[in-house]
Amino acid sequence: MTKGVDTRPRNADVKGVLELMARERYSQVPITPPDNPSEVLGLINESSVFAFVRGQGSTIEELLRPAPPRVSPHDFVDEELARMLKEHDLVLVYEDGHLTGIVTNSNLNKLIDYLEPYRIFPKLEQHLRDIARYLLAQKTANWILKRVIVPAQRARARTHEVERSPQTLDDTYFPDLVDALKDSKNQRFFQRKLRRRVREEAFGKMLNELEAVRGVRKDLAHSRPVDIDGLDKLRKAGRRVREVWMRLQTETERAPVSRHRDVEREGDRQQ
Repeated sequence: MTKGVDTRPRNADVKGVLELMARERYSQVPITPPDNPSEVLGLINESSVFAFVRGQGSTIEELLRPAPPRVSPHDFVDEELARMLKEHDLVLVYEDGHLTGIVTNSNLNKLIDYLEPYRIFPKLEQHLRDIARYLLAQKTANWILKRVIVPAQRARARTHEVERSPQTLDDTYFPDLVDALKDSKNQRFFQRKLRRRVREEAFGKMLNELEAVRGVRKDLAHSRPVDIDGLDKLRKAGRRVREVWMRLQTETERAPVSRHRDVEREGDRQQ
């Protein structure tokens, strides 16, 4: 929402309103009664400008366009708001009968950009857990949890970064999932499972891209905005993880029984 709405009274000079639009780069200006700046009668917008240039109107009354819809600052940002903006380009925000701000497509786009990392990361993390579950199986996963992940979690717990140690892969935090998949002692075991569907090079690129988004994950954990570079890295990592998981999932669906038996036997040998 943009606060501090610039309005003009109905009896204002047309040229003054158009100069305001050009100077401030406004695409529209709300027009109000002279005695009530919170009651929007309509808009002077880009369509009004073209009409003025073509000689199709010379007063505010002649150039006035219908007033846009109203919303409350407590309303949800949803499909209905997106529909309003698509139809009107502007939505008025009223609270207790007073005009407090406006919402434009620019505001909505900024919100979408801000929220996109929060949409991408949970999917990325879930696919990563699915990959770890496939590669490690349950017995080997328990071994990795005890040998790699739990010690790392306990080390961070001493610095108050975590509250408890994970018991399963579903409880495991993103950095520890990446560490478990990058552990050199596991690579030979992984490649045996990956070679049918995922090339070693693709798996390595996935790990590198996951490493690059550790900082993004910290920003999200602390509700800090993610910059363009971080968002680009997150998008790439998300696509790569999804691609690897889709290939492994195809292999899982093709031969689920033999896969689990092979992985469990390998896990027993490692223990």
